[in-house]
Amino acid sequence: ADFVGLDPDLVVGTRSLTMSGPRAHSSARYLDRHLLLSAARRGVPTMVLVSSWDNLTTSGFFSVDVDRITVWNEIMKEQAVTIHGLAPERVVVTGAPQHDLFAGDRGFKDRAEFLAGLGLDPARPVIVYTTGTEGTVPREPEVVSRLADALSAELGDGFQVLVRVHQLDQVERYAELRGRPGIVFDHAGRPTVGSYHDRDFDRAAFEHLADTLRHADVVVNAASSISIDAAAVGTPVVCVDYDAEPGTPYHRSVTRFYDFTHQQPVVASGGVVRARTPQEVVAAVKRYLADPALDAEGRARLVREQCYRLD
Repeated sequence: ADFVGLDPDLVVGTRSLTMSGPRAHSSARYLDRHLLLSAARRGVPTMVLVSSWDNLTTSGFFSVDVDRITVWNEIMKEQAVTIHGLAPERVVVTGAPQHDLFAGDRGFKDRAEFLAGLGLDPARPVIVYTTGTEGTVPREPEVVSRLADALSAELGDGFQVLVRVHQLDQVERYAELRGRPGIVFDHAGRPTVGSYHDRDFDRAAFEHLADTLRHADVVVNAASSISIDAAAVGTPVVCVDYDAEPGTPYHRSVTRFYDFTHQQPVVASGGVVRARTPQEVVAAVKRYLADPALDAEGRARLVREQCYRLD
């Protein structure tokens, strides 16, 4: 990155924390650090919009001494100060811009119309399972399949599952489930743009996510930030805490994620149910279908702590 002839007053980056040194290779997703390095060499002020709740504890360090950062919440501000050594006055709590689309005053699409557009029956409960990135959860298609079996055994055909495939996951991995009655797939985001390897997210894609979570009866995920998103629209959340293969080593297991620094407040909030078997997921789903208001206080706490405010 070079600013010759541009003479900027401020350089702003997003995905800029790194595990790599200044000249080392890094993922194309984290090239903003080179903008910051170039700015620092020229004495141009720098600002970082920390893009996700886990960045400050899992993504490495700042490659330059940034002048200002924005974070989602007070928890992240404390991490910026205590882990990264930033002066408190350099850290501004703003909330997460994408969460503003979950605010009730935006309005949501009509439930019947929205679900019918996805191939779902608005008259039947909808369980939304959101997948992780490919490789994050070992053999996740098997996790989804066994959960569907457990739901069928307990609820018969009185439910539907919408599998929302993560933008970095591959729909093809779930081929054995496609065409199965009561299971519908939806791939997050839009097809890739140019050479960018991630699927694209515009405002319409975020609104689609908000409508999906708002019209779900229960949202199920494995240690995902989707727990925050679902709580923001008031939908009950069940967190998968088991592996497709019993005996999976801890360092490869889903369980390890719940011990991560950024995940601990989610579990402690009381806004999610942590289920250690498919049967525990089904039991929690049944409780929420019977009383959607269960754990509403915990979900509200989760939103206060993680989202700061929705406006």
